[in-house]
Amino acid sequence: MKPKPRLFLIESKEQLLYLKERSKEYDALLEVNECHKLKRKRVFRTSNETFLISQLMVESGLEEEKAAKIWTTRFAPQYSKAGKQKLIEFPDEGVELPRQGRAPTLTCLDDLQWFKDLVKSGKIENVVADWVARLIDYRLSKLRDAYSGSSPSDLLILVPFAVQSRFPGSIEWASVARRALDKQQIRYIDYAGAEDVRRVQFSPSEVRLCTYHSARGIEALHVILLGFEQMSEASGKEGWRIPHLAYIATSRSVYDTDIVYCRLRHSREVQALEAILSLTGFADGPAGPPL
Repeated sequence: MKPKPRLFLIESKEQLLYLKERSKEYDALLEVNECHKLKRKRVFRTSNETFLISQLMVESGLEEEKAAKIWTTRFAPQYSKAGKQKLIEFPDEGVELPRQGRAPTLTCLDDLQWFKDLVKSGKIENVVADWVARLIDYRLSKLRDAYSGSSPSDLLILVPFAVQSRFPGSIEWASVARRALDKQQIRYIDYAGAEDVRRVQFSPSEVRLCTYHSARGIEALHVILLGFEQMSEASGKEGWRIPHLAYIATSRSVYDTDIVYCRLRHSREVQALEAILSLTGFADGPAGPPL
């Protein structure tokens, strides 16, 4: 069964989060608000729980104590209130929208036994690429089952950057993603390369591959976010603050997000991500079928 359109309202920020393509209900909302042109409202196509995590990252600056305070005083009460309501009502406009959201799926490779064995052997990237290939195939299959009319372009794969990491022993996630797609013989458009490639129109038959930075303004029904442990390095390469790039990367999905990372080296952003997910209780995982 096709999921119903869903919307989540962050009241204090006047922000609309909606799911699914332009639904009749959402079109009605736009129509009745046409005179206001939604100037004070920003629209995000993502699930409420994933958005709250993204918002916590950017507002807290990835500082755990600040995130805990924001969650306790603002977001948790709003989320609790929202959970008690099946619909969002706009009395003056006669619009009611069902509400429901999803949490990201979190996979730390270090917690998987096969990855621990790989670290000892030193043969990491080829096997990780095999696992990512299985994950991609699994998610494409789930998309086909869940949403009639879905296509490969409804899957977006995000990697930290297109060039080699400056840290020895780091996983080259862009290379892993390309190997995985090639292994499954899946057509894809590579937006992770030159900036001007972003202006190339993709085909519905193509999975989209982007860096965190090149994904700004791009959305998909499902996102596989690889290499979160390299967020700070990616931010440095693009001249962005870490929380801002983390926000962009984690808020690209309309429905679901897989976040995949490892702890091969100390990563402040991974520590903050795990703390925020523990704080909110939103995390689900690990992603996909076992290797």
